[in-house]
Amino acid sequence: MKIKEILFSVSFVMFLISNMAVAQENEIKPKKVRLKLEYIKLPNGTKVLNAKMYWKDGKEFNAVVDQDVMFAAVGDSVELKLATIKSNKEGFAKLYIEKDFKFPINEEGFTSFTAKMNKSTQFKRAKKTINIKDAELDFTLNEIDSVKIIELNVSSFGTDGEIVPVNRAEVNVYVKRLHSLYEIKKGATNENGFFSAVFPEDMPGDSTGNVTIIVKVLDSDDYGTIEKVQNIKWGTIVSYAEEEHVRTLWTGEAPVWMIIAVCVILLGAWFNFALAIYKVSKIKNAV
Repeated sequence: MKIKEILFSVSFVMFLISNMAVAQENEIKPKKVRLKLEYIKLPNGTKVLNAKMYWKDGKEFNAVVDQDVMFAAVGDSVELKLATIKSNKEGFAKLYIEKDFKFPINEEGFTSFTAKMNKSTQFKRAKKTINIKDAELDFTLNEIDSVKIIELNVSSFGTDGEIVPVNRAEVNVYVKRLHSLYEIKKGATNENGFFSAVFPEDMPGDSTGNVTIIVKVLDSDDYGTIEKVQNIKWGTIVSYAEEEHVRTLWTGEAPVWMIIAVCVILLGAWFNFALAIYKVSKIKNAV
């Protein structure tokens, strides 16, 4: 009897230990967060620090929602805390900074921007740092011998404030369409920071020929994304007046000839039906 009790006790203890181990394994562990940080300079000079956070579940990517993201700028051992922004339902935390705001820079003219999320019960700590040098993107629209040319220049600033041309900056030239951007040309600036593109002759515009031209330095390691926009009457005039209404088989209103034909057929059918009733009644009266 004692042996059975001992065996039962040992089995019960082993059962409890195994359940505790399973419970520990099933305990929710903080998820690893992937954080991406972008620097964007808008056409009006406003700077945007855009942090995107997500975690991976198998092959699916899920947004990190409603978490505090702390932004900071560092230059020459000076750390400037900028703001704390909560991530939205898409996992983005965006900080907008006025164009005249001065960031600390190092001896090479770079600012280290940092986005950081502290550890929580749901997620592990995440941090991302990018090094950005402020740059300017300007472009002019010229017409030479009826050829429309887009000329742009990319420059940065030296430590003494002097303007320095940016060589081999990747640039893209677009025309804004209704739901997308039409790419005219992409390439790199020369040693003087210049790049040019020819505007297409047959590019449609609005009812007055206006088009919106957008130029970008796109996701540069040193300068981030810079964007500038201009409107000009370089497009072909497109009339958006409604076309004359035509009744066809595939529209909401049938052609007139079809309506007349159907009416004639229905009248003929009802005439024959009435005639048949009349003749049947004549036969009945004759009998």
